Amino acid sequence: GLPVDADPLIVAEALLTLTRLCVVVTLGAGGAIYAANNGDRLRCDALPVEVVDTTGAGDAFVGAFAARWAALSDSAPEVMADPTHDATLNVTFSATHSATHSASHRAADALARGVAAGSLACTARGAIAAVHDVRLLEREAGRLTPAPWSSVDARSTARPVP
Repeated sequence: GLPVDADPLIVAEALLTLTRLCVVVTLGAGGAIYAANNGDRLRCDALPVEVVDTTGAGDAFVGAFAARWAALSDSAPEVMADPTHDATLNVTFSATHSATHSASHRAADALARGVAAGSLACTARGAIAAVHDVRLLEREAGRLTPAPWSSVDARSTARPVP
């Protein structure tokens, strides 16, 4: 196993060995990272927001990520709760891909949408209040640019993520 304080990039690489398609690790105020078996590696910083309440931020991330992925895919993701961890969701995406969107584009778009939703969820009290405006979500997601990272970064990065 990995230590609880292991670098998230290393955690993503380790989890990727256990799945057939991709892994997303959320980092709270640090945004999120995405790793796929096709070699794609993306990191997206969170929006700079004034945090009021983090309730529902993870749910908002998963919902927005999965909805955007599904919208750009030929088939919807399978989402199921992990009975061994109360707050863990496993999201499995079909290996079929839309001819109009590359896997890299879909991942970057879905990651930005999820990070924007998670960030916006923190700006109001309660789980729903801050994520009800789709136009705001789209605008804020458009401000984010997921950037590539590599497994070399994962091995050489030793800083904690806030």
